[in-house]
Amino acid sequence: MNPIEQLTETLSSKLDIYESFLNEGASEPEIKEIEKATGLSVPELLSQLLQKYNGEKKTLGFLGLRFLSCSEMIAQWKLLDQISSQPDFNEGERLYFQSELLTAKSFFSNKRLPFAHDGSGQLLCIDYIPDEQGNDGQIIYLPTAEPEPMSVIASSFDSFIQFIIKALQSGNLALYDDREDYEEDEQHFAEIYFYKQWKQDWTDIAAEYK
Repeated sequence: MNPIEQLTETLSSKLDIYESFLNEGASEPEIKEIEKATGLSVPELLSQLLQKYNGEKKTLGFLGLRFLSCSEMIAQWKLLDQISSQPDFNEGERLYFQSELLTAKSFFSNKRLPFAHDGSGQLLCIDYIPDEQGNDGQIIYLPTAEPEPMSVIASSFDSFIQFIIKALQSGNLALYDDREDYEEDEQHFAEIYFYKQWKQDWTDIAAEYK
């Protein structure tokens, strides 16, 4: 089974109304615009996911953070580009979780493509500037607004999707759904979202990857 089909089948088994949280699929020109605007390639599996669902219209967090639309990916990349292009910008003291030279020691870079965030500056990105022991296209957790380490959490977008599928199936990425607390005409007040069961934000996952 195609990984995106497996992902959507898993989501459906966990939440019957999951599609109501997601936008309709993006067109090929919309996906190509990401590459045109950023100069970075969109992995095939990410392209397939965007063609299926162009981001989240209500936060569901099925990727661990909120999945971005094509236009949101470009907007988040532009923020990274703007910060990284400032010649007098001082990144300050940053922690780097891995010691095996997996990531370039530059926190902000326009060679990273954001595809998910939490709305408060924490991003998941495709990294196109790995260090000598990293992988081109590896997935990193980039906490731009918190004093947390930048961490590699998967070697590729394909392996990241496989991780998410397993996390959903095992309950490591668990569903919070309080619809049963509301009458039928009040269901719109219910809170529904996926939340991470691991202890740290992504540091535990980085440790397993390491």
